[in-house]
Amino acid sequence: MDQKTKQHWLEAVRLFNKKQFNNAMTHVQKVLKNNPDHAEAALMAGNILLTNNNLNNARHYFLMAKINASTRENALLGLLAIAELLLDPFEQKAFLTELTVLSPQNSNYRYHLGITALATGDIDLAESALLECDHRQFYTHGLYLNLGHVYKAKGDSESAARFYHKYINAEKKKPAAGFWSLADLKNYQFTADDINKINLIINENRQSEAENSLMRFSKAKYLEQINEFSNATQHYHQANTIMSNLRPFKKIAFNNLIDDLISFRPNLSSDVIYSDKQLTPIFIVGMPRSGTTLTEQILSSHSQVEPTDELPYIERYAINIQNNIRYSTALTQISEHTKTAIRNHYLNKVKHYFSSTTGYFIDKNPNNFLHIALIKLIFPEAKIVNLLRNVADNSLAVYKQFFSRGHDYSYSMTSILEYWQAYIKLMRHWDSCYPQQIYHLKYENLVSAPEIEIKKLLQFIEIPFEEDCLYFYKSKRAVLTPSSSQVRKPMNKKAIGQASHYKQYMPENFAQFEKLEQLVMEHLVKQNNLF
Repeated sequence: MDQKTKQHWLEAVRLFNKKQFNNAMTHVQKVLKNNPDHAEAALMAGNILLTNNNLNNARHYFLMAKINASTRENALLGLLAIAELLLDPFEQKAFLTELTVLSPQNSNYRYHLGITALATGDIDLAESALLECDHRQFYTHGLYLNLGHVYKAKGDSESAARFYHKYINAEKKKPAAGFWSLADLKNYQFTADDINKINLIINENRQSEAENSLMRFSKAKYLEQINEFSNATQHYHQANTIMSNLRPFKKIAFNNLIDDLISFRPNLSSDVIYSDKQLTPIFIVGMPRSGTTLTEQILSSHSQVEPTDELPYIERYAINIQNNIRYSTALTQISEHTKTAIRNHYLNKVKHYFSSTTGYFIDKNPNNFLHIALIKLIFPEAKIVNLLRNVADNSLAVYKQFFSRGHDYSYSMTSILEYWQAYIKLMRHWDSCYPQQIYHLKYENLVSAPEIEIKKLLQFIEIPFEEDCLYFYKSKRAVLTPSSSQVRKPMNKKAIGQASHYKQYMPENFAQFEKLEQLVMEHLVKQNNLF
């Protein structure tokens, strides 16, 4: 390095340390112009650009710095930070894997690798990484909780419960997430010791509002188990009232969105019919707790269908294309270039989940019912399956569920009913826009006559019937939703009519459920007769 370049570097370091990043960048660029292989300058440039949220250029410099052994680890941390900002868990996993190879004794890297692997559905990697942290006695707040989630996804409820209990014992001041996780196993029976601890914590009333809500959700699940539905109702009401104050439903914005989407009419003649139909998406949509996971498990048991996860990409594309204009307007203005770019990006992302290059794959994000117009613009060939469960059973299932993110309407029965009304209204609109392109599958029909309904569903998707679809519960694949334990068993009718236990305590709500159920049967379920 010549003397002039050295002076620029020393000045860059001085300014960087004083957090005068833009001035430091001027000197860094001069260093790199004279000495393109200066790894520390490339690393500094990456960090400055990352601070300014210039992610593409930051990535370029971090990749330059990653080549040099002396700056490799910090460059990987910069690339990891970019992947986190871009909400790209697969890149996060790749960079964390490199970091664990580079620093095998760094348990913090290994822990975050386990968390990221869990988020991508790589359950075996998540298990090995998190267990290694446990073996090293590296404890951090979420270790036991996430190990519980790993075994829940694998269908090993006994091991899941063991780690949830370890979390409860380790986090004595904030154990609520552990108790709720036990309740959310669905097939776990609370012990006398569990309920004594739950009662003690509730009575002490030293928890935060969020923790208090989770404890009451947990106690309500226990009261259900011993058939004390009156007391369970009170605890569900208390839990939801607390949570609705913490996470209020943005009702006006939601209703405005529904009204806006109902104003949309597709120009079907302008839709491009793509020729590269090697991979065809199946979008499973509907209300949460309606049987979407069961349907996914059935379809993914077919030799031509690959599972993925509750993918966030369609929702993100919807946000990105709006650019401060109404969603319906953005849909009518979307260019062919943008459609192609979204399509290619989406397909590249989903290919992380499987190696097939032909056939079908599932995107099971229930919220995608809002984005059917966007889906049909990007994937005209997509198969859309809308799950419909009895309104009363579904509404109570939603009300009794704590969702870690989203679904803020679920903490008020009034909001659930309004959400249901908007959902029916929008699905009727999509039927009018895309006749005979949406398959409405009634959960009760599916569990009552599985072979008949599965054959009809496969006929809609245009793939032949396979008996493995009837034995979906034998699948060893991980399931990352609250229904993980239920889809490990053969279909049964136990979930039908479960809401009736609460009818005497919520009579006005049940009268509204019945009206909505009539709308579902008259305007959506009847559409299946067209197939």
